[in-house]
Amino acid sequence: MHSMKWTENYLRKHYYLVYTIAFVLCTAIVYAFFAYTGASFISNADGYNQYYPAYVYIGKYLRQAAAAILHGMSIPTFDLTIGFGGDILSTLNYYGLGDVFTLTAIAFPDRLSALGYTLTTLLRMYAAGITFSAYALKKGCRRAAVLAAALFYVYSGFTLTSGMLFPVFLTMIIYLPLLFDGIDAIMQERKFSAGLILAVALQAAAGFYFLYMDTIICGIYALLQFVERRAEEKIIRSFFLLIQHYLVGLMISAAILLPSAYGLISSQRVNEISLLDYILAVYSREDWMNKGIGIFRGPGYGEGLGLNVVVIAVILTLVFNSQLRSKISLSIRILTLILCVGYFVPFWGSMMNGFSYTTDRWTYQLYFVLALLLARVLPEIEKLEHQVIIGILLAGAISTLCLLAKDGIRIATILAACLIFLPILLLIFLNRLYGSRKSFPSILALYAAVCVALMAFVNNAPTAAGGNGYYRNFKNLDAYEEILSSGYGTYSNKTDQLLRTDVYDTSYGASLITGTEGTTSYYSIQNPNLQRFMNAYRISEGIQGGAFCFQGLGGRSQAEKLLSVDHYADTRDHSNILQMENPQPVGTLFANFISEADAADENVLDLNGHMTDTLVIDENSRAAASGLDQSSLHRVNNLQVRSADVPFTEEYVNMTGAVSEVTEDSEIILHVEEAQRTSNTEYYLQLHGMTYDEDGLLLDLDIEGQKARLRPEHSFYGQTDEFMVKIPQGSYFFTSGEFHIRFLGSGHIRLRGIELKRLDLPGEPDAKATADDAAGSNQVVSRRLSANRLEYEFSAKADRLLFVSIPYSGAWQCAIDGSPATVLRADYGFMAVVVPEGEHQVLWQYHTPYLRESLVISVAGIVWFCIAWGFAGKKRRK
Repeated sequence: MHSMKWTENYLRKHYYLVYTIAFVLCTAIVYAFFAYTGASFISNADGYNQYYPAYVYIGKYLRQAAAAILHGMSIPTFDLTIGFGGDILSTLNYYGLGDVFTLTAIAFPDRLSALGYTLTTLLRMYAAGITFSAYALKKGCRRAAVLAAALFYVYSGFTLTSGMLFPVFLTMIIYLPLLFDGIDAIMQERKFSAGLILAVALQAAAGFYFLYMDTIICGIYALLQFVERRAEEKIIRSFFLLIQHYLVGLMISAAILLPSAYGLISSQRVNEISLLDYILAVYSREDWMNKGIGIFRGPGYGEGLGLNVVVIAVILTLVFNSQLRSKISLSIRILTLILCVGYFVPFWGSMMNGFSYTTDRWTYQLYFVLALLLARVLPEIEKLEHQVIIGILLAGAISTLCLLAKDGIRIATILAACLIFLPILLLIFLNRLYGSRKSFPSILALYAAVCVALMAFVNNAPTAAGGNGYYRNFKNLDAYEEILSSGYGTYSNKTDQLLRTDVYDTSYGASLITGTEGTTSYYSIQNPNLQRFMNAYRISEGIQGGAFCFQGLGGRSQAEKLLSVDHYADTRDHSNILQMENPQPVGTLFANFISEADAADENVLDLNGHMTDTLVIDENSRAAASGLDQSSLHRVNNLQVRSADVPFTEEYVNMTGAVSEVTEDSEIILHVEEAQRTSNTEYYLQLHGMTYDEDGLLLDLDIEGQKARLRPEHSFYGQTDEFMVKIPQGSYFFTSGEFHIRFLGSGHIRLRGIELKRLDLPGEPDAKATADDAAGSNQVVSRRLSANRLEYEFSAKADRLLFVSIPYSGAWQCAIDGSPATVLRADYGFMAVVVPEGEHQVLWQYHTPYLRESLVISVAGIVWFCIAWGFAGKKRRK
């Protein structure tokens, strides 16, 4: 009893010191294999491809912005190295631009950025424990229990999986306790909460997506509080005061929130939804089993909650003990029930993800309420010693059975079971040693902390030792050097030339690090106009690799030239870098055009063949270009397919549209007439109406050595079902007369038909046109890119279209010799302007949408907050 009081008194004075020491020790245990192997927290997939390049770029950008402010220069808000050119704020807000913790990127030089990225992730985890502890202590929970609960919250399955893969997601676990504390302060104490306003502002600035999820859970909690306290005086006033606080927080963050929210809502990330489909969705029997097992099994990516035995025992005790259950507020009990049900309902995961695909990224909310239950219940169970120990033994047995059901009897499974039961035996031994019921809660809290560390350790331990081997999914600390040596930096273009590089690379965001204008980028999905271009010309964003990512232009000479590519990778051998002849820089004069309506009547391959001499403009722009020549396109040649060997019925290729099952051994072989290779001839495969029905999976195809990727029919980031793939020059098709399509996975596909076509490319320009250009009568004389500006000087012998291969956006304004000019949508997704005959200067200027209006709103919010805080302080002093 004396030791119990001493422990609590010591923690009362030194709680945060003890928490810091416990965090350091747990981190050393949990990430021991990271330290041993030299691994960073940069995951092999999204971390290396997106979040790490963004972190490095944000560090550079913030340093440049600070220098620009000091020298009185403009701060760039547009960058040509983001995809095909994109808004810096709205694109990178999702990746941490706006999050206060990402400010650490300023302090780390590029070569130490992997270390900075890792330390920032740990800093976020540490801060989450601080905010949770502050909230739980304010609720009157005992410190030993709060310490155990805080460690459980920090090292939850969400943190160890989603938090490691997507580090900025950890901002949600930092601010959620502060949001709940603000709601309690207003609904229960009826007082001004500066903390709530600041928490809303910080979360909103960190990301609209994160704010969305927190708003849902906090809204539900506030409504539950309102119902629970509906009989209290002035509760309605408190509810409206809460809404007012929330709105002021949004106002303060508006300078970042509104432009980024606008960018997100207008991007390719947002699709039309069928709400009924999401509401009626149910998990399969296998999914139900995996989720059930995942509650008890150690956390691994996509494998459920992975709760430790103490938390499971506490839940069981609450379920069967009504007296203990009554000590938990009704709001928290109902909220826990809602979240537990949501874990097994696809609609909940879909709703939390913006009514898109179902995900468990919201589970940090469930871990939060479970951590609150742990902190609240542990001190109350001193009279339930035997019940709790039985519950822990039961939870350990269930966890072991789940391991056996999932992995079978193996040495690794036995080792994992030992890690479950050895701490249980330790708990029983300590309890018998001290023998006092009063000390049982503290012993149990210590045991809970040990369980947290062991469970998290198992997540990273090698599979041979019974762990998940999660550390192997992460890059080493030399990730920066790896990207620099990957090929992207080798072919960097000179900015004044405004040319791009189409180098296949495993890092979609490598251009953010190397400063290279590229075509390979996940960030390109921010502008849906680029998707319109890809769909219209049947350029699948999956041709060279990752789904949801524009990863190259498939080696199509006309597309590469049009989009200003001077170096590109061989589609069969990515290490073979080819140089494009006569690429068109960003800013090229065109004499001919065709309207979108007329282009719809043309063969899509004809359009591909005339990309470099004829623009396609939308109907709204047709009148502005009426003085130019409309083109008539030539026809392509179909190759005769004499016979086909397919893994299903012959009628399948003959456009029946039937559904067939394919496996990794499936292959389509087309026997075709002889094909001849020339410098002005390209061959293409067209797959009509090809869709993939497997929900949530991807199907890779090998088309004569070139990879293509199918996504499910109702997948996120919708794409056309018309695939067109250029046949590589080194294909055996040219010598064997056979064309092979191999399936690299299993599933059910639909296919309406297959065609092979030859495209004869336009010849060289005639001598007169070449002479005119050489004489300077029809050319862009100079191109210059600076902060948010593109400047051109040109000379034209007649009216022309100045085509700019940057995705169309209303944020661009154009002026010719100082007079405003109409920006046209050209080639479905890019920009052009009609320029008159003669010598002129054209200025393109970029303005981030709603940035100026947002700054005014932010200033108003800050003024309101300062006034309200001052009045609240004056009232407290009275």
